[in-house]
Amino acid sequence: MLNLFKSLSGSLLNTGLHLSCVVLPITTQALPAFAKITEINPSEKKAAEQKFSEYEDLFSCIDADPVFDIHPKWDFSIDKCITGRRWVSLPNELKIKLDRPLNQAEVAASLGEMKVSSPQTIAEAGQKPRAIILIGAGASGKSSMCNHLNRWVDSFNSDDFVQFDGDILRKYHEGFQESISDESVGYNFGWQTLKPHIFATKEGILDTIIRERRNVMIPTGVHAQKYYRIMTQAGYSVSVVGVYVNYKRALYQGRNRAEYTGREYLGDRTAWETGVSDMLELSSEINLRNRVAEPDLNSFAFLVDNRDFFQPRLVNSDQLQSLVAEN
Repeated sequence: MLNLFKSLSGSLLNTGLHLSCVVLPITTQALPAFAKITEINPSEKKAAEQKFSEYEDLFSCIDADPVFDIHPKWDFSIDKCITGRRWVSLPNELKIKLDRPLNQAEVAASLGEMKVSSPQTIAEAGQKPRAIILIGAGASGKSSMCNHLNRWVDSFNSDDFVQFDGDILRKYHEGFQESISDESVGYNFGWQTLKPHIFATKEGILDTIIRERRNVMIPTGVHAQKYYRIMTQAGYSVSVVGVYVNYKRALYQGRNRAEYTGREYLGDRTAWETGVSDMLELSSEINLRNRVAEPDLNSFAFLVDNRDFFQPRLVNSDQLQSLVAEN
């Protein structure tokens, strides 16, 4: 693990990110003192609950006006519109805690969960390492798609792949966890403050993954072309899975997810269109290459209609383009 830290630190330094020498434990944070000013009194919450109970689906729920500045959220487990967060300005003391890179302890915990330290994610000798790029809008179901890949990909085992997911980094960043610890409060610009540090850390981790020839799964919304180019040039066998939901569902699921995670939703139609365009273009490129150029038995590309999270289905490019035309 020490060698891994040294290796990772060198990569991070190349991106301008410096790992802190201060090792902090990963602990559950108490509610921050500045959240007390945003406490929702019981009568306000009850009024919001009564109003939100009138809405019968995700779309009408998320469209509902806030009550006493409390936003609604849809609970899929009980099919009910319930109270979400009250979104407020980011206080300066919390901004300071968010506006920093992950420290060494946080990176270590993240690497462990991502499986960067697992010997199982290293490509077998004599074989190309594999990269699976999952493309789709935020809240389209990319992260959960690995639960379905073994239905479509022979001998697929997610334990063989590093999970290159920013959600894991956010999980171990103490400042971010403090910002979402009160489920009744959300902080505008909280995620945007942390975002550059997460991106810088991911760049360093990806350098390590490539150098150590580790198989990797990369969920992305608008950076598929960049990752495809990087992994191809690094000599990887690259596959693409396009995860499609229509724009309205992506937007509403994204806004709903923000109420649960405390991370403001930044998706828009341009980002959605970029994801759809990339999944069509890259899947076509891979399939064409495998048919007429240099077939790669470990490379695949397919498109998934994930409008129904419980029943994702494979579609071809013509079918997907027909779905896109309906938006």
